[in-house]
Amino acid sequence: MKKAAAILLSAVMMLTLAACGNSSIVGTWTGEFDQITFREDGSALWAERGSAGDSFSEPDTMGYSVNGDKITFEGEDEAYTFKIEGNKLTLNFGGDSITFNKK
Repeated sequence: MKKAAAILLSAVMMLTLAACGNSSIVGTWTGEFDQITFREDGSALWAERGSAGDSFSEPDTMGYSVNGDKITFEGEDEAYTFKIEGNKLTLNFGGDSITFNKK
């Protein structure tokens, strides 16, 4: 009985961690030149900072999907690799990267 309870508890913990990992990208992230909001429904709003550097443009809406450490945006051929450390999100594509802080 104890062994079955331990296995069940382990399975629940793994599912909880997996669910947290997928939802951790949800929220608004602000970078030096861009701001992106990932919604739970699979849509994202991406805005660029205006030429004055103080406000963001009207955001573009797009779909996204996450698979492990890869995120693909609707209409894009290549996936970005992403990493979240605390309140910091880094998107890598090609040899470049963009870093955002969670609002």
